[in-house]
Amino acid sequence: MAINPSIALGVRPMEVANPLAQYGQIAAIQNAQNQNALAQFQLGSARRQEESQNALSQAYQQSINPETGQLDPKMLISNVARSKAAHLLPDIQGKLLESQTKQATLAKTTQETEAGKFKLQQEKLSHGWKSMGEASTPQAAIERLQDGVKQGYFDEATAAKEAQLIMSMTPDQYKQYRIQKVMGMLDAKDQLAAMLPKV
Repeated sequence: MAINPSIALGVRPMEVANPLAQYGQIAAIQNAQNQNALAQFQLGSARRQEESQNALSQAYQQSINPETGQLDPKMLISNVARSKAAHLLPDIQGKLLESQTKQATLAKTTQETEAGKFKLQQEKLSHGWKSMGEASTPQAAIERLQDGVKQGYFDEATAAKEAQLIMSMTPDQYKQYRIQKVMGMLDAKDQLAAMLPKV
């Protein structure tokens, strides 16, 4: 029987796979898997962050008194602790503490300012009372006015105007002027008692 040469030529020789090509395919598959895992992680992280923000927002809403509009810090901490935003609790507590410190400092400054104003008014009243009590003559009253300017109780313009008025008075007019000033100081003393700073 005759041998058909086309049969022998139709057999293909055995092919050996290129190891570099196989390694490249495996690396590409692993890279795709890693990118997919990273995308899944980023998506999950974004979802958790959104849930945390929503929980925090809800905790704040539940912690505000609708009548006064004031935030209740204890209720806020409690609401955040029970929510998905509990990991933000240290930051929130720090901010609340900072806010409370600022409010306390402001209250203290306001109190000190009021106490300073009260003390100045008290000193002015005391100076005026002594001045009118000791100033039996117009010259003595003018000296007391100048002393009040030096101590910062009166400004120069007011003292100069008052001094001109006193110099133009007769003794009877000066006596009447002293009575009016004393009565005015009694009224000022009553008003000063009403503005006593609250501690």
